[in-house]
Amino acid sequence: MMLILPVLTLTLIELGYILRITRASMVEVMKSPYIRTAFLKGLPYKKVVFKHAVKNALIAPITVIMLHVNWLLGELSLWRWYSDTRDSGPICWNRHCIKISTLWKPVP
Repeated sequence: MMLILPVLTLTLIELGYILRITRASMVEVMKSPYIRTAFLKGLPYKKVVFKHAVKNALIAPITVIMLHVNWLLGELSLWRWYSDTRDSGPICWNRHCIKISTLWKPVP
């Protein structure tokens, strides 16, 4: 329940990029010769788009989505770490301790 807003925020950041890639890929596929051939054979527009074009146009966006899943999971884990440790005890690394609450100061 606590991760709804971070997931929504990170997803909306990526959504514009994914939509732009999808549109560019679809425009490129619609200019290809096999789409022109399908239209010349007399196939309906919806059938050409959904049966031939969408399959080939979704290759690039799915690749980008899979590459960005790592980024999203990393960001979520950082967000989770931040929200869990914000007002907790110190972090000790190489015998140097830092209190977390001193790192995050409220903005006036």
